[in-house]
Amino acid sequence: MNGVEEQLTNCVHELARQQQLAEGLRTMLVMLNSDQPRHEIVSYIVKQACKLLNSGACVLYHIDQEQHQSLIEAQFNLIPGLQSTETLSLSSEDLWHKLLPSSESELSPSPTIIPDISNSPIAMLSQDKCATADVRAWCMMIIAHYHALLIVPLVIR
Repeated sequence: MNGVEEQLTNCVHELARQQQLAEGLRTMLVMLNSDQPRHEIVSYIVKQACKLLNSGACVLYHIDQEQHQSLIEAQFNLIPGLQSTETLSLSSEDLWHKLLPSSESELSPSPTIIPDISNSPIAMLSQDKCATADVRAWCMMIIAHYHALLIVPLVIR
């Protein structure tokens, strides 16, 4: 294949990818505007996001700061151990405050990319005796099964 053919092939692949993204976003918006129950909507969106990101698994956690815990709201393709960890303890010194930029009072809505989980706050938390047992177990499962992590906070006011 010469240079022109290769460029054309790359352009065709890029256009197909953009069309796939646009269609995926369109179907998410249709579902979001539907009369389906909330759980079905967020489950569908998590599944579509996983496919569009070409990710091995996706999960949507709800952070309940009043109850000091995070709960799985929806998930797609999680390993069984993480599926069964539906609730994680939460404190200002724990998981989400270490993974997401935050101020004293609230977590940042900015996405966080962890390209190497084995060299991240997750690895440190897995060994931190001050972290709760459920958080340490969650961290160890993440390290054992995944290489990278994208955390995108969804802030609903």
